[in-house]
Amino acid sequence: MDAFSALPAGMLVHILEFVPLTHRLQSCSLVSSSWAAAAAAATSSIIVGTEYTRRLRSDRISSLDQYTIHHGHFITSLTLATTADCELSQLPCPHLRELVVWYGRVQLSTLLSSLTRLTSLQLFACEVRGGARQLTALTALPDLQHLGLSIRGRVELDKGSSLQGDAASTAAIDAWGRSIPAPGGLFSQLTQLTQLFLYSADVGTFRHFSCLTKLQGLSMRELGAECAAGLTALQSLAQLTRLAITQADFPISMETVPAIAALTGLRSLQLSLCRMGVDPAVLGPLSQLQELDISFSELLGGPAGMSVLLAWLPKVQHLTHLAISGHQWGMQLGGLSQQAVGGRGAVLALPPQAYSAFTASTALQHLELSFMDVPAAAWEHIFPAGRQLPSLTTFCREQDSDSLAGTLLQSQHISCIARCCCNLQSLQLPSSVQQGACMQPLLQLPNLQELVIDSGVVQSREAFAVLLHLATLTALQLCSDAGLPSSSLQQLTALRQLRFLDVQFASWELHSQVCVQSGGTP
Repeated sequence: MDAFSALPAGMLVHILEFVPLTHRLQSCSLVSSSWAAAAAAATSSIIVGTEYTRRLRSDRISSLDQYTIHHGHFITSLTLATTADCELSQLPCPHLRELVVWYGRVQLSTLLSSLTRLTSLQLFACEVRGGARQLTALTALPDLQHLGLSIRGRVELDKGSSLQGDAASTAAIDAWGRSIPAPGGLFSQLTQLTQLFLYSADVGTFRHFSCLTKLQGLSMRELGAECAAGLTALQSLAQLTRLAITQADFPISMETVPAIAALTGLRSLQLSLCRMGVDPAVLGPLSQLQELDISFSELLGGPAGMSVLLAWLPKVQHLTHLAISGHQWGMQLGGLSQQAVGGRGAVLALPPQAYSAFTASTALQHLELSFMDVPAAAWEHIFPAGRQLPSLTTFCREQDSDSLAGTLLQSQHISCIARCCCNLQSLQLPSSVQQGACMQPLLQLPNLQELVIDSGVVQSREAFAVLLHLATLTALQLCSDAGLPSSSLQQLTALRQLRFLDVQFASWELHSQVCVQSGGTP
C-alpha cells in the first residue's frame, strides 16, 4: 500500500485537483478504483470548446459525451463553447449547478428536464429551438438564481436569392446575429432571480421587472432608443446593488433615465459604450458607489461634464474601482459632434489640481485612465508627493501617442506613482515611458506582480535590465503593432521569475504566441 492510499478521500481529491486534467483522468485513474473515483471528483468543473477557449483554461476534455456518460454525476460546473451548428439537447449531469453555453443550437425544454438543480444558466449567442417562447422552460428550475440570455435568431436565405458565394455567407451570418429580446412575461415567473444578464431588450422586456424583488445584479446590452421609457421599471428593484448598461442608443441623463439616480442602494455602476453619451448629473445621489465604470461613453457637455464628474468624485469615499476611459475630446462617438463635447483640447482648460479627484477615495484599489485627455501637469496631483494610496493595487494607463501628444504620461510621473502606491501589484504603462532609465522607478514597487507594456522594452537594454530585477513579477504581457524578432523572444527566457508570458502581435501571429506561452521555440 502506497502512502497516498492511506490519505482521507477528501485529501486525495484535493491533491489531484493540482494535476493536469489529461494526466488526472488517463493516468491517475488507472492506479486503483479509489484513485479513479478521486480523479473524477476532482474534475467537477470543466470547459469544453473551440481551440480559442481551450487556451483559456487547462481543465478541458476532448469528448464531452464520453466523459459525461462515465463521470457526469460528478460535474457541478460546465462551460461549453461550440460551433453555431452544434446541437445540444441533453447532458447526463444530474448534479450540475452552473452551465454556460456559447453558440450552438439548444433544445431548451429537453435539456433542462434533467438539469433541475441548476442555480446558474448563461446562454450566449445561442439559437433556442422554437424561439423565445421556449424560454418558458426556465420556470421549471426552482433554484435558478443567475440567468444570462443572449438568444440569436436564425433566418435562412430564400432559395431564390441572387446572393452567391461569400456574399451569401455574409448575409446568413448577419441574419443569424440578430438578438431576440426575452419576453417580459418570463420574469413574472422567475421571481427567485438574483442576477440577470440580457443581451437585447425591448419595452415589453421591462413590463414585469417589478416581480424581480430579489434581483441584486442586472446587466443589459444593446438597448434601443425605445428602451429608455421602459427603464423606469428600475426604480422598483429595491435590492439592486449592481447595474451595467452597455451600448445604449439613447443618452443616459436625468431626463431619459431618472430611475438610475433613484437607485441609492447601488454599489456598482457601469455605463460603457453608450453611443449618445452620459450626463454625470445622474451620479449625483449615488455617493455610496464602490465601483464606477464609464468607459468609451462620452460625458455630455465635454469639459463641463468632466468638471461635474471631478466635483462629485471626492464625495464618494467608499469608491474602490474607477474606470474612466475613452474620453478623447473631439472624437466622433454615437453622433456627438466636436462642438457638442466642447472641442478638441478644451478639457485641458481645467486646472491640473482638479484631476486629484481621481484618487480622492482612500479606499481606491483599481484605477483605469486610458485613451483620455489628462494634462501632463495633472499627474502630480493625481499621485501627489505627500500622499499614500496603500489600497491601490491596479493602475492602467493606455494612450494613443499620435492623438494625445500633449497629455502623455512621462517618466517622472512613474516616480510619482511608485512613491504613492507602494502596494501596487498590477500596472499597465504606455510606450512613452518604456525607454531606458524611464523604467527605473518600477524597482520601487516591491509587490509588483503583473506588468503590461509595449514589446519595444525588450529591445531597450536599460529597460530590459529593470525587468530582470523585478523579483516579484510573475506575469508579463507584451503588446506590439509588429512581431518581435526571434532574438528578442529568446531573450525573454532570461525572465526566470515569470509564470505567465503573453506576447500579443497586432498581426495575430498566434503560432509564436502559443509557442512562447507553452515554453516551445517560435
